[in-house]
Amino acid sequence: FLGWDGGSAATLEETGQAFGVTRERIRQVIARSLQRPPGVDLTFLKRAIACIEACIPSVPERAEAALVEAGLVREPFRLESIIATARAFEVPVPWMLESWTGGRLVVNDKASNQIRRFHTEARRRVSHYGVTRKFYVFSEFSSEMTPETADLACSVLEDLRWLDDACEWFWLSTGRNTVLSRLAKVLAVAPKLQVEVAHAAVMRDRRMSETELPIEVFRNLCITLPWCRVAEGYVIAGQGVPEFEELESAEATLIDILQECGPSLRTADLRRLAISRGIGDVFFYRLLSDSNLIVQHASDIYGLIGSD
Repeated sequence: FLGWDGGSAATLEETGQAFGVTRERIRQVIARSLQRPPGVDLTFLKRAIACIEACIPSVPERAEAALVEAGLVREPFRLESIIATARAFEVPVPWMLESWTGGRLVVNDKASNQIRRFHTEARRRVSHYGVTRKFYVFSEFSSEMTPETADLACSVLEDLRWLDDACEWFWLSTGRNTVLSRLAKVLAVAPKLQVEVAHAAVMRDRRMSETELPIEVFRNLCITLPWCRVAEGYVIAGQGVPEFEELESAEATLIDILQECGPSLRTADLRRLAISRGIGDVFFYRLLSDSNLIVQHASDIYGLIGSD
């Protein structure tokens, strides 16, 4: 029932099934067994609880190993059993086992709050910047969180994907992602691009000016995504490329012109056609410098991305 055999603590129903008796019979046996005579020494239990508290935050296996290292038990003892025993003898436990999508940790309220705030900031940064570094997220909480806690916070995010060998840059799924929306937009027009060209296209518009995205990190991100792949230096669109935000009207018109009359045109010819369709010079020159889909082939020639 309490897991003293090395297993996990069990319910009355589960214990009764294991011994072939009723739930009520187990309750009666447990009630008599756990009657605490006056003067019973609970020093061992309290020392075990304190030993684990000193490990916070940690993975359960590390806390269980600490009990062995402290000489309190000979073999790893399940934390669930300690919690169940403490509850039975009404001994307070200042920590808990908390589950996340990618695993469990031994935490107290303070550590749990730190890890949740780390997760929130990580998703905010990935949504805004496309990817982020563990250091950048940690820097928001460095006065109250240790680097080890940041590592643990990352370890329990099931959807986190590392994008470098040093486990510093990472990506995780978010509802919105500035880099992925631009990459989907580019691949919809040019399904196969050199990694360098795709990277430059994603980073081209001025709204990406604050985004830091090393090309090797970008390459590994493309490898990670289920809807594109990287082969022989090219990013190649696969099945299920997500829909991107609708192009603004001026950009859509300029793309139509290049598809109809290009795919490459001299600047003067492109400008003349753009003006004929209602695009003023301000929008025209901004799109030449900012559009993810228009590239400069020569000093006086612009064309659709992916065109020669």
